[in-house]
Parts: sequence; C-alpha cells; structure tokens
Amino acid sequence: MTGIGFAELSGAINRGSATLRTGARLILPSAPDPFVGPMLAPAADQEPDPLSSEIVVIRSPAAVGKSTLAKALAADRSQPLLDLAVIPVSTDSLAGLLTSDVTTPSKPIDALHAGELCVVIDALDEGRLLSGENNFQEFLESTWDLLSRDRSSDHRPKLLLFGRGEAVDDLVLSLELFALEHANAPSRFAVLDLDFFEHDTAFKVVEAHAEMAARDDGRAWNTTQLAQSVIEAYFDAIEEALRIDQGSLWIDANGRAFAGYAPVLAAVGRLIGQEGVLIRLKNALESAGESQAWGVIEAVTGEILLRERGKVADPLGAAIGVHKVPDEAYDAEEQLTLLSQLAENQTLQMSDRVRDSLSGDLEEYWNMVRQHLPEHPFLQQGRLVNEVFTSIVLAHSIVNDLVPRTRSVVLSDASRKPFLWRSIRRSVSRDEPILLDGRYVGYILNSLWIDSTVDGSAVTITDKDGDSDTAKVHIVVDDDEWRMSVLQPVVFYERIQTCHCLLNDGAKWQGHQRAGGASSFTIRGEVSFSARELVIDAETVRIEGKAWLDAEAIQQTQYLRLILGKHAATWWSRAFSDVYPWSDFMPSLDPPIEPQPSNELQALVKRCDEQLGMAIDLYEDYSIPADNRFNWVSREFSTEKFSRLIRVMVEGGAATTERMSVSGPSPMIKIHFSVTWGDLYDALRSSDLQDPRLASLVSEARQAFDIEI
Repeated sequence: MTGIGFAELSGAINRGSATLRTGARLILPSAPDPFVGPMLAPAADQEPDPLSSEIVVIRSPAAVGKSTLAKALAADRSQPLLDLAVIPVSTDSLAGLLTSDVTTPSKPIDALHAGELCVVIDALDEGRLLSGENNFQEFLESTWDLLSRDRSSDHRPKLLLFGRGEAVDDLVLSLELFALEHANAPSRFAVLDLDFFEHDTAFKVVEAHAEMAARDDGRAWNTTQLAQSVIEAYFDAIEEALRIDQGSLWIDANGRAFAGYAPVLAAVGRLIGQEGVLIRLKNALESAGESQAWGVIEAVTGEILLRERGKVADPLGAAIGVHKVPDEAYDAEEQLTLLSQLAENQTLQMSDRVRDSLSGDLEEYWNMVRQHLPEHPFLQQGRLVNEVFTSIVLAHSIVNDLVPRTRSVVLSDASRKPFLWRSIRRSVSRDEPILLDGRYVGYILNSLWIDSTVDGSAVTITDKDGDSDTAKVHIVVDDDEWRMSVLQPVVFYERIQTCHCLLNDGAKWQGHQRAGGASSFTIRGEVSFSARELVIDAETVRIEGKAWLDAEAIQQTQYLRLILGKHAATWWSRAFSDVYPWSDFMPSLDPPIEPQPSNELQALVKRCDEQLGMAIDLYEDYSIPADNRFNWVSREFSTEKFSRLIRVMVEGGAATTERMSVSGPSPMIKIHFSVTWGDLYDALRSSDLQDPRLASLVSEARQAFDIEI
C-alpha cells in the first residue's frame, strides 16, 4: 500500500451522528474551509490493512497540518474531537468525557466498543505538556484499559490520535507495555505518516485558496492553463530564492518544508486570487532573477503576517471600536518583534510604538495577543517552525538590534544556514548603508560563507576614515555588492573567509561550540587581518588557506590550540609573533604588500590620505603656506599640482571653503572636505563607480591631471 488519501481514511471511520451536551469539553468541529486532503503513508512493518485497526495514529513533523486534518475527519464523520492542547487529562479521563459529554449515542462506551463511535484525539505533544508526564501516562494506560474491556469488535477505528514523532513513539511503547501485562489489550494499531504537501496536493491547496480569495473579491476563479502556469511560476521562484537545484523543490528537505507548508500554500493562493491580471503576475515572476526571487518569499510571509494581524485587529476593533485600532497594532513589525522575543526565550513585551498608539486599550489588546501568538503560523510549540521563517525573524532582530547581549543559540544556529544572509541582504542593499552593531557581522558573514551555491565572495572591512567607532563592510558576490556601516568592535563567528579586514579598534573571533567538542574558529581562503586588539574566544583555531595576521594585543584562552591545514600558509607580526602558540610557527608567506598607485594623481591622493585630516588651512588661491606639515608636497610632488587637486575638490562639491580671520598680507581659507581621501583613492582605482558624485569628481580630477582612462 503506497498511500492513503483523505477519502479512504475517512471512509474507514463509521459515519456517526454524535451530539454533545451544552458546555461539553469534547467538540464537534466544523469542516475547515478550504480543505484539501493530504496523502498519508503507512509506517514500515504495518499490517496489510492498517485502516481496519481499532487504533490509528497519525504521525507528522511540526506544523504540517495535523490539527486541520483532525478537524476535517471529525467533521466529515460527525465524530467527537478531544483537543489535548486545551483539555487536561489523567486516569479514566476518556471514559469520563464520553459519559458526561456525549448525549448521542445514548450509550457512548458501548458505541466505542462496537466501533460506531470513534474519538479523534488531537495534540498528543501539547497534551503531555499541559497535563504533566504522570497524568498523561495514566490517561494512556486507562484508555488502553477501557478498550480492553470489550473485544467483540476490533476491525474498525475507535481512536484516531495525532502527534509528532516522539509523542507517537511514547504512545506505541505505552501500548506495547500494557499488552505485556493484559491478555485482552488492544493489539491492532496502525501508524500513518503525514508529511508536508507534495507537488500535486500543494497545487490543489493553492488553487483552493486562490478560488476563495477571488470569491471574496467578487470574482470567479477559473482553473485555466494560465492560472496553472502562475502557480508553477510561484513554485519556481521559491525554488530559485532558496537556491535549490532546478526541479528539486519537492525532494529537498528545506524546499518541501517551506513550499509544502500549509500556511505558505494558503498565502500563495491568496496572492494569486487577489491578482486581477494573471499574465502580468506570471511575467513578473518569470522575469525575476535570483537576486529578486527572495522577494517572493517575503511577499508570501508578508501575506501570512497580514492575515494574522486581522485575527487580532478585527476582534479588537469590535471590542474598542474599529476606528480606534491603530495601524501599529499587531502589524508585521510588531509580530516579528514578538516572535524574536519568543525565539530568544525572552519575556513578551509590546513595543513603545504600539503602547503609545493604543493608549487606554492596552489590556484588551495584550490579552488578544497572548491568545493568538502561540498559534502563529511561524511557530510550533513555541518554536520557530522552519529555517526560512527563522531567518526572516532574525533578520528583523538584527536590523532593529533586538538580540540579547548574551550568546544567542538560535542566531548561532541560523548563521550556519544560508537563509539568514538571504533574508538580511535586502535590508543591507539600500542606497544608504544601514548601521548595525558589530556583534552581528560574523553571523551575517558566516551565513554567506556557508552557502554552497555561492561560487565566490570578497569581503572588505575597514575603518580608514579615522572614525574608530564605526567600520565599513563591503561585500561582493559575483556582480552584486552590498555595504554596511557597523559599530566596533567587529565580531566574527565560526570563521573568516576570503576577507581583507583592517581595523584600528578591536575585533573578536568567536568560536562555534560543537556538541561534545571544543569550540573552534576557522580561517579559509586568502585572509588579511589587522586590529588594535583581538579577542579569541575559541579553544581551537584552524587555518586552511593563506593568512596575513597582525594585532597589537591578543586575548585568548589559556590553552589555545592552533592547527595548520595541509595547504595553509601564514605570516604574522606584533602580538602574534610574541604569543603562544602563534610564536611556535615560522611565517611561510612574504609580508603583505599594499598595491601601489598606478599614476601621479593616485599617488598624491594616497599621500593626502596618510598626511591630512578632514580640514586644512591654505591661502585663498589654494597655495601652500610656509608650514612644515606640507614639506612633503614640494619634496615628492609639486605645489602647483597639489593646489590643482584642492581646486578640483572644491569646485566638484567635495569640499567647502571658509574665510579665516588671520593677520598678514595674504588672505587664508579653511577647507572642509566632505569626501574622505580614502574614498577618493578607492574611487580613482575603481573600474565601476556606482556613486555619481564620486564618478564626476574622479572624471574632473583625471582631466585636470591629463590622465586617460
């Protein structure tokens, strides 16, 4: 038997007509709408006809749709459902609930034994937490005892239970142990596996939600060839965004965990159903390259967050008045902030932006948030449900500096997956570089460097502007580049790879703690690193490439172990040469050589970067006063060319002048530079300037010095 569909599973259960007393703890749920039945697979070593078992257990990973399937089955067969997530249980709870809650059939225990009544029991995992381990085990044992009292019928499901792998394993063990001590114990049970949706059923889920969204907008939905191609285009864009091999979305674990996840499929369906011109949507999806494909992921998650807001904002509006609900109440930003708090096991706190906007309705709002947040689609049992959602939440945390100062396990784990970098790079790629805390740099870069689909990257981190508080991070991957400004010190996590790092302040190498092993830090590719002070928080440093290392001072663990790989080559100076174990290794590389200027203009600007600050005093005609600080100009270049360069910067808007009140026959001016000499030097050496202001300045300077490109 290869697979069991919803109709087949439902057909094995007796169609009942149960009724419950008012206030019953058992429920008769309504059918989910829309609903597409998933496929289930019998677990290994099942008997030939698992649906004739009296106990059927549905096992699945987190957040696959167990509760939706449980409600659909209970509704389809008019059978009662017990939700263990909200109803605590203990000894004889099932018998007590049947006796007290069920009014039809009149003898519910007898109907259970005959297979006419089937109880759907959802949330085994949550039930163990709610009821406590001892009470939950007593509930299971007393349930087996209840079934063992009458063995006249064992060919039809009497109990349908839903849980994750560990909870199901414990349930099966409990049943097997009970059977060892009781001759009449129920012996026929089956375990069916429910997984994320596969392509064909996922396609149907998207269609069902697209039809509902179109209907809500007053339009008809037709399953045309164009509509089907739009759905496929969404799946292709998700595959591209996750950088999964073409055609592998539904077999890749991360791909199926996202694309086959019911809330994602529902969001995709709503996005398609809300689009009036499908050909426009199809063209946009197909023309999006990899760099834009992550936007599809963000659109899908944005739709999920928008729908979740309605679950709080709508009832809040009914309670306090629709016109009073501010836009900030449980919006996407607030949800991500709360989810980040949950991810780090912090106490939930609403942000000031919501607190200020809600004023006197805080208690009503907060009660609703605490009610709905545990059921958020991004969560399962209080944890973020998959790596994609985790990366989106953590990217929000990083940009808004919400991660606690203590070491973050969830952020460390996320940095070892490529999705964190893919989530945050859209924030990093703004025209104006964002300012981040330096403690996040290593997590972001580790996520980039661990991405096996990136053929190569180059990272430069410098604070050459002379501002020791911040550093510039420049990331180049293929033809794309990103820039960040970061507060020092800069922290690297787990590795540093193909990177040029020149810092006048401090830096830290934070090792990764492997299970049962020492924390380690790795240097890969070609790395040049210099810092005033370096802290090494790792027990092992491994070098697997070429490393030029320099620091004034080093703090490290007492028994640091240094391992040089087979192809490692090194050079280090200052503290590295004086501190064990570095001092035990002789350098095998020549000292680093700074690339030399290629023309006189570059050479002059480079010396200005070394000698001058952001303001200088000159005569009004830009000539040099008699000042020893300018002796190098006439000695190495010419005063006329220096004055020519200063004039170009003033006329090009890269500097401003201010008349000075000084005695003497020749008026003097103070010149304030708005472009640093370092940036100008880099611009003169660049072959692809993106900044139009710098591009114009470089062009004017080259013309003034008769330099051809």
